[in-house]
Amino acid sequence: MEHRHKPGPLKQQNKPHKLGKHQTKAGLSKRGRPIRIPSTSSLRTDVTLGRKERRNRANQIRKSKREQIIFEKRARGLSGTPPHSLLLVPMTRHINLTEIRTLLQPASTDSTATTFYCPRIKQRFTLCSAPYGELYTLLDLAKVCDSILFLFSVEDSISEWAEEVISVLMAQGLPTPLHAVTGLQSVPSKDRAQTRSAVSSVVTHLLPIDSKLFSLDTETEAFNLLRSVSEQKRRSLGYRDNHPYILCEESVYDSNSLTLSLSGYLRGKPLSPNQIVHLPGIGDFQISLIETQSDPCPFRGSRHGGMEIDTNKVRLIPDQTLQESLITEAEVDPMEGEQTWPSKEELKSSLKKNPSSWIADPTPGEDSTESESDGERPEQISGSDSEDHLSIGSERESDSAITETVSMDTNDYDKTCDPREEKEQLERIRAQGEDVKFPDERDTPIDQAARIRFGKYRGLQSFRTSPWDPDENLPVDYARIFKFHNFRSTQKRALQHDYKDGDVTGLYVTIHLKDFPSKLVSLLPSTSMVIFGLLQFEQKMSLIHFTVKRVSPCNEIVKSKDPMLLHMGCRRFLANPIYSQHAPGDKHKYELFFRGGGTYVASIYAPITFKPCPILMFTPTSPTTPTPQLLATGSVLMAGPDRIICKRIKLSGHPFKIHRRSAVIRYMFFNREDIMWFKPIQLRTKYGRVGNIKEPLGTHGHMKCTFDKQLKAQDTILMSLYKRVYPKWTYCPYLYQPTSDVTQGELTMETDRET
Repeated sequence: MEHRHKPGPLKQQNKPHKLGKHQTKAGLSKRGRPIRIPSTSSLRTDVTLGRKERRNRANQIRKSKREQIIFEKRARGLSGTPPHSLLLVPMTRHINLTEIRTLLQPASTDSTATTFYCPRIKQRFTLCSAPYGELYTLLDLAKVCDSILFLFSVEDSISEWAEEVISVLMAQGLPTPLHAVTGLQSVPSKDRAQTRSAVSSVVTHLLPIDSKLFSLDTETEAFNLLRSVSEQKRRSLGYRDNHPYILCEESVYDSNSLTLSLSGYLRGKPLSPNQIVHLPGIGDFQISLIETQSDPCPFRGSRHGGMEIDTNKVRLIPDQTLQESLITEAEVDPMEGEQTWPSKEELKSSLKKNPSSWIADPTPGEDSTESESDGERPEQISGSDSEDHLSIGSERESDSAITETVSMDTNDYDKTCDPREEKEQLERIRAQGEDVKFPDERDTPIDQAARIRFGKYRGLQSFRTSPWDPDENLPVDYARIFKFHNFRSTQKRALQHDYKDGDVTGLYVTIHLKDFPSKLVSLLPSTSMVIFGLLQFEQKMSLIHFTVKRVSPCNEIVKSKDPMLLHMGCRRFLANPIYSQHAPGDKHKYELFFRGGGTYVASIYAPITFKPCPILMFTPTSPTTPTPQLLATGSVLMAGPDRIICKRIKLSGHPFKIHRRSAVIRYMFFNREDIMWFKPIQLRTKYGRVGNIKEPLGTHGHMKCTFDKQLKAQDTILMSLYKRVYPKWTYCPYLYQPTSDVTQGELTMETDRET
């Protein structure tokens, strides 16, 4: 009998040899290797398919993508589909848009019409133009157009405004771009190639993607350009594709019935008469009737698009029980806050007593991403009835020195100089410099008790982990806004909501807006009006948070609560945002200045807007800056009042006597009562020491403190205090200049008011 050694439990066992990639799964199973079976929810299904099946599936995916691209190309310009909209954008001042329109339209069509039919291409096109220098019109038209044509000229050079237009459109969402140059026929034939190459290099510098340059001087070149427009691949804009929209071609106002009728081709998602529509820069309105009209430019070709033409007139009337209301704010009960001392359960259910301010979660079983924390309330420094005497104006470190204005010899230069504005700008520069050198540091007042001055501030053991109840001591404006149980699930339901009405997408329709005030007629743009259909809940007010990042060319100093002009999706309005850090956690640090080099979160009271939605932030116009300047770009982050924004201040003190780990600190407080009030709060130094207040010494603000290590004489002791801050209710949708019979006070929804 052969003897074999049997290894014990402590015997070393080497790993088997690696088999490599040439072994199949069947071979591994024969060798006794366990095979990991992928779950049914896994996306990797290649391991279960053979070579022929994988190749067949790849061919099917390729075919479906090709069919989708062909369908998108045929979804414009054919029968039953809206015409292909082309936006003309002049990049120089001396380009004649009327000549360009006449050159692009066939000779048999009316040159004054915006929509025409090209018999050679057998497609319909809609031409719209944004005059040079009109930024609002350009942004509105770029949101609804399929393609955008940038027009260059060999006679003029590119201006700064043209470069800004490219950056603004890229931030908002650029449709499919095309580039054309005019005036090449006037250049000698021997220099045309060099001139065209020079213009092409400028185009590549401005917009590296899709930088093909067309010539636009003859009818043949115009036809080649239209053929490229009809065959190019469409760019999808996430926000636009989720909404119905109309590029209006005709508008009529009936002063007797207060009805505004707007006509145009319906694009995007289906529009229901129960929805709310929005006019950029004007406001939200209800629909009284949607009716189809005879197509002013019918399709005369043999090809058809997504649906056949229906000669019967369709009329869609809203259902009064299902129509969205124009109520933007929740009802506030003035007697709800009348109570002596609420219990802990009453504090948590104070906001839930008003069900109209809550937007229900359609799927209550899912985990809420915005659930409220049930942590205990930290130790509060002051009572809830103490008055906050700290304001932005009193916290700013203003310099007492007065700058002297130097008189210039040229009077024209003095007319463009505003001494008051320059003085304010100088104070901003000094305040920002102080905030950079000594962030959040504040001097304790000598003539006022610190426990009164900083009454609403509290100390936190850890800014990241210490609990803070998001429902305590809320301002009155929080009762006027709406809150989500679950923002993500509500957004998903709103995007998939079906109004179950007749689909008239692609047809020429007329929308009648009811209860349109006559005072707003003067605010309507003369040409190129745009209508957007709003999703469910998008007309209601809430607290909107969006991420923003400053653009590099803009060097203006911006503080929190400064007025800004915001383009948020289809909306355009004025507001005063506050800024906070973009970081994980349930508490976020308030930023006094909006600096460059990082991403911040801006918070404002505004109508609810679902993601994805781009944000453009402009500086408001002034006599010195008549055109708005792009300040920052970003996107919507979330909507809801649960984001806690905490303002931090640091009270500083200096060591007077040091003995090992003990030290006497002065200049942080100036009386004994303040030291006893702030005694429970932890101290930190700039060199990383941690300590606590032991006891006060005397009556002049000296205190004995102990630290974990010995202090250095040049160290500075800091005490961090926190207070929750809120934005101001400054939402104003009216941006056009009113006429003499309309006052700005009548148009403003809400005046600037401190919360």
